[in-house]
Amino acid sequence: MPKRGLGRGMEAILGASAGSNDELREIPVSDVRPNPRQPRTGIDAAKLDELAASIREHGVVQPILVRPFGDHFELVAGERRWRGAQLAGLSTVPAMVRSLSDQQSLEIALVENLQREDLNPIEEARAYRSMVDSVGLTQDEIARRIGVSRPAVSNALRLLSLAPEVQSMVEGGRLSAGHARALVGVDGAQQIRIAESIVARNLNVRQVEQLLKRMATKRDDSRSKTVAVSADVVEVEKVLRQALGTAVRVQTKGAGGHIVIEYYSAEEFERLLEMLLKAGAGQ
Repeated sequence: MPKRGLGRGMEAILGASAGSNDELREIPVSDVRPNPRQPRTGIDAAKLDELAASIREHGVVQPILVRPFGDHFELVAGERRWRGAQLAGLSTVPAMVRSLSDQQSLEIALVENLQREDLNPIEEARAYRSMVDSVGLTQDEIARRIGVSRPAVSNALRLLSLAPEVQSMVEGGRLSAGHARALVGVDGAQQIRIAESIVARNLNVRQVEQLLKRMATKRDDSRSKTVAVSADVVEVEKVLRQALGTAVRVQTKGAGGHIVIEYYSAEEFERLLEMLLKAGAGQ
C-alpha cells in the first residue's frame, strides 16, 4: 500500500491555525539541532550519500520543518534532508519555521516517519506505541491520522510483544511482518527457535502457519493424554478468540484450570475489560 503525504494528518495535528505562524527562510545548517524525540532509530548511510549527491546537484527541494528553541532551531521533520545538506557541504538550508508545542512536534515527527516507505515494521510499531504512550492517541485516532485501518495499527503493535531477538530479525529484514505476526502468542524461547528455523528453511508465511498448527495439534494431543481435557476446549478457545478479537488459551489442570486472554496495549486491555464487564452484567 503506497504511503500518503502528511495532508489531512498534518491539519488534524495543527488544527485550524496551521500555516498562520509559518515563516519560510534560509537558516544556517549549524543552527539546527536534531529532535531528541526522533522516532527513527537509524538512517541508511548509502541512501544518505545518494541524497547528498542529489542536493549538491539540485539543492534542497523541499524545506525542512523546524521550531524556534532557545538560541537555535529544533528539527521537527526532514532529518534526512538536513543531514544530506550537511553532507553536501551546504551552509544554509530552506526551512519552514513554526511555533509548535512539544506534543505537536512529536506527533508531526511520528506521522512523517510513519508515512515513509522505508520504515521497517518494528520502527512503525514503535512509532504507533509512542503515539499511544506519549501523545495519548487511541488506535482509531492513529489510523485516521496515518490513513490506515485500525486493525493495521493493532497488528503492528502486536509485534512489540515478540521476543527482542525476533524483533531484531524483523528489523534486519530476515523475517517479514507476516512471519512475525504468526509468532505472536508463542512462548518466547520457542519463538526464537521457530524464527531461526523459518530463516534457515526459507519458509513462507503459509508454511509457518501450517507448522504452528501442527505444533498446536501435537500439544493438544499430548495434553489430552495426561489431563482429562474436555473435547470442547479447542472449540471454546475458537469461540472466545472470535468473540474477543484476540488470542485466548484455555488451560486445564485436573478438574480446574484457567483462561488466558492476551492483550497488546493499554487500550486493548480497556476494550477487553469493557466487553467482559458488559457480558457479566448481561448487557
